[in-house]
Amino acid sequence: MMPLLSHRSAWVWSIPVMVSIVGGTSIVIQTTELVAVAQTVQSRRDEAFRLNDEGLELDRQGKSITALDNYRQALRILGEIKDSKGEDTILNNMGLAYRNLGQYPKALEFYQQALTIRKEVKDRRGEGITLSNIGAVYLSLGQYPKALEFYQQALAIAKEVGDRPGEGDVLNNIGILYGDLGQYLKALEYYQQVLAIDEEVEDKNRRGITLNNIGLAHLELGQYLEALQYFQQALVTFKGVRSRPGEATSLNNIGMVYLGLKQYGTVLEYLRQALAIRREVGDRSGEGNTLSNIGGVYFNLEQYSEALKYLQQALAIRKETGEQHKYGITLNNIGYALEAQGQTELATIFYKQSVSIYEQIRGDLKSLPKEQQESYTKTVEHTYRTLANLLLRQDRVLEAQQVLDFLKVQELDLYLRNVRGGKQPLIILQSEAEILKKYNELQTSAIQLGQELTELRRIPATDRSTQQQQRIDRLVQLEKDINAQFNQFIESDEVKKLTQQLSSTARN
Repeated sequence: MMPLLSHRSAWVWSIPVMVSIVGGTSIVIQTTELVAVAQTVQSRRDEAFRLNDEGLELDRQGKSITALDNYRQALRILGEIKDSKGEDTILNNMGLAYRNLGQYPKALEFYQQALTIRKEVKDRRGEGITLSNIGAVYLSLGQYPKALEFYQQALAIAKEVGDRPGEGDVLNNIGILYGDLGQYLKALEYYQQVLAIDEEVEDKNRRGITLNNIGLAHLELGQYLEALQYFQQALVTFKGVRSRPGEATSLNNIGMVYLGLKQYGTVLEYLRQALAIRREVGDRSGEGNTLSNIGGVYFNLEQYSEALKYLQQALAIRKETGEQHKYGITLNNIGYALEAQGQTELATIFYKQSVSIYEQIRGDLKSLPKEQQESYTKTVEHTYRTLANLLLRQDRVLEAQQVLDFLKVQELDLYLRNVRGGKQPLIILQSEAEILKKYNELQTSAIQLGQELTELRRIPATDRSTQQQQRIDRLVQLEKDINAQFNQFIESDEVKKLTQQLSSTARN
């Protein structure tokens, strides 16, 4: 038997950066006041632009569903008066709202419509804004080369037209991308440039975003006091501009600082505040981050069943939103919790799924410089080594070798072209596939339930009907039932039988 690897399993935390997504501001169009008809048209046009501006403010406060209603009304008015000027701005803002709701394909659809119009009318500044927003969607989806491609186009346009706020937004997003790739010092360089621009243009909301992201970079570097200072400044800033999503992000991240200081009671206090706001505003991606982190706190408290309850909810959200990197992180963390419970075979299945996700992302990164490919691999290689270690403990040597070969392919890419496993998908045994199929059935139910619950929670409590509140209460209970079903699932005779078959198959 091969010797065990020294690498320990590692929990991965979800500490959200804040992407700069740019909406349109008030739209100013020259008018004529010669006849009553023209005055009526102007009045309708003004109404459309008022609805757009209100939508932007609502979206900033986290009321994205209501903002979308405003944008649809504004588009309808412009259609009725046969005035297409400003339509691109409203379409761009609809993309922003859908992105804030975690509906990324829908966001891309509206951004592409806005981009087409802006190119046709040669609105270079607007084109740059939309390119940056499209890049932000690809960043959320873990498609880093594509995101960087759009950011570089947007940055060139912002500099060309002298759009300093736009330049700051793109620089912020490039900083986030480098942070995701594990290059935290490089990310800090970009954030410091953005902070200077924020002060120049006096944008308080984006200053809060930048302060949050600087804090995050310090947190990743283990500099807790510096991180706490920036997160607290960000929280004050977001409260000042009444940005509920920003407030939730700051609360979540302050919690992560106290986690590093091992003050678990304080961590849970901040995370629960963040979770309440994220559910209130319907921020599905943010909700997934905070649920995952609460699960991590319970893991550290050795309350593994409680940890898994939160992780199941987070995983369903990751699958729903399509955030691949975060999906891989949550799969890793479920594997970690199962391993701590002694569920070795089940933990192996979740680690394998995590590695499969990371392999897809690494495959996409091949168009980036080698340094960035390697830095990303360093952020995820613990999962590969943990999985290999677990497989070796089960005498599953060939599977462990394949997992380690995935890392070797990048390390020796210039010298080795046919390393075993390099071009092959990860081995999934039949019993593992059957367990995954049954688990995915549970997860599908959880996703459907979570989507309905989110839509109802977005309705302000004061505006809910009795029936809506009763439905919320019922869905919350059903959510608890699904979490209980997962615990029953891993202890069921059927799954135990499959894991026994798995051990036999793997040895053979």
